[in-house]
Amino acid sequence: MRRFQVAATLVLLVSFAIGLSLTVFSSSPREVRYTVTDLGTLGGDTSSAWAVNNRGEVAGSAETSTGRGHAFFWDRNGDERCLGDLGGSYTHPTDISDSGKIVGVSENNRGYQAAFLWQNGELTSLGALGPTCHSRANAINSADHIVGTDAYDSDDWKHVFHIVYIGLWNSPSFGIRDSQGQLFDGSRAVIWQGGEIRNLNHLIPRNSGWHLEEAYDINDRGQIVGAGMHRGHPRAFLLNPVVE
Repeated sequence: MRRFQVAATLVLLVSFAIGLSLTVFSSSPREVRYTVTDLGTLGGDTSSAWAVNNRGEVAGSAETSTGRGHAFFWDRNGDERCLGDLGGSYTHPTDISDSGKIVGVSENNRGYQAAFLWQNGELTSLGALGPTCHSRANAINSADHIVGTDAYDSDDWKHVFHIVYIGLWNSPSFGIRDSQGQLFDGSRAVIWQGGEIRNLNHLIPRNSGWHLEEAYDINDRGQIVGAGMHRGHPRAFLLNPVVE
């Protein structure tokens, strides 16, 4: 009887091993193919999509019938909505949250680049660290915390922004650099929380040797990544939140 039980157990183990191996080999990844959707334009000839959320909603920029570049929101029903502007000639999106909120940059009626938040069909300026500063929002997380950059008014800022965002339409500006390609030391990484803007350089340890130039992204844990200068050298950074 004992020998029979041992034999039966062995048969079961062998059967399980064979079944497991068949499952492993049969679960090899399948090739993924895609369909393509033309998101259209705002009456002009060109458009670009810059961000998509987990609901399939898209933030993009497109040329209007007058040749201006404006941001748009595209939903899953195929409806495309122009986000408007802050009184200037262009609006450019950088990110969209899962709740459909869009951030980016728009020229305002004074000729400054201003970070914006679009929600509930309304475009509003997020403000800057000073009345003569430019700002840009780069990313938003699920808690509506927004990160980006702020810079003193400068011909270099205007030159870089115009060439990268408006002239080429193919990539965001990764780092604020002057017309000679050098890091522009007038820029500061910032965060907007609860409608207030704060300089991230004031939220890190003193005498760290860091100057945080630009914040590119923020996740739902509040971690922030970007670029800056560390003891005179261009470096990438990761900020981890510490609650005091």
